[in-house]
Formats: sequence, C-alpha cells, structure tokens
Amino acid sequence: MKRWLADLLIRLLRNFVEQVLTALLLWLLEALKAKLHECWQARHDRKRAEQEEAARERQRAEAAGDSEAARAAAAREAAAVRDANLIREMAEATKQVIESIALEVPKAVSEAVAAAADQSQKAIAQISG
Repeated sequence: MKRWLADLLIRLLRNFVEQVLTALLLWLLEALKAKLHECWQARHDRKRAEQEEAARERQRAEAAGDSEAARAAAAREAAAVRDANLIREMAEATKQVIESIALEVPKAVSEAVAAAADQSQKAIAQISG
C-alpha cells in the first residue's frame, strides 16, 4: 500500500513539476523574446533616425551646391539604410531562434522530470527494501 501511494505521489508530483517548469520556461523565453525585440527595435529606430538626418544633410548640401558634402551624406544615408536592414534581419533571426528553442522546451522538461522521477522511485525502492 505504501509503495502504491508513493508511486502515485511521485506521478502526481512529476506531472505538476513538468507543467510548472514548462510554463515557467516558456514564459521566460517569451519575456526574453519581447525584451530582445524591444532592444532591436530601439537600434533600428536609431539607425532610421541617422538615415533621416543624413538625408536632410544631403539635401542641404545639394541645395548649397556642395557635391562633396552631398556625396558624404549620401554614403552615410546608404550605410544607415544597410545597417537598419541588417538589424531587422538580425531581430527576425533572434525571434526564430527563440521560437525554435521554445518548441523543444516541453520535451526537454519532460525528459528531465522523468529522469528525476526515476531516481526518486529508485531511492524509494532502496529505502523501502
């Protein structure tokens, strides 16, 4: 009877721990994804602001007839556009990596909890003789 009760308690605890750990890890991954998105968005916004400023400088230089300054501003503008596009691609790649990790969480947690439950059952078997 004690053995049956111990097995039942281990199974219940195992299911509970598995669900809680899975939910916690998925929540943490979602929070990480949101924070990283916020960081990438801020970097992207700064690059877009740099691009807009360079575009204004280019237009001023063109209006003033300063072709050298216009070329330099155009180069900064193009670099800012490239950087902003690269940042957007990196943000998307980061999101995909986190989502792929999230797909593996339930299986990994289940395996870890199963291993812990097996160790607990072995320990109980040794104790109970």
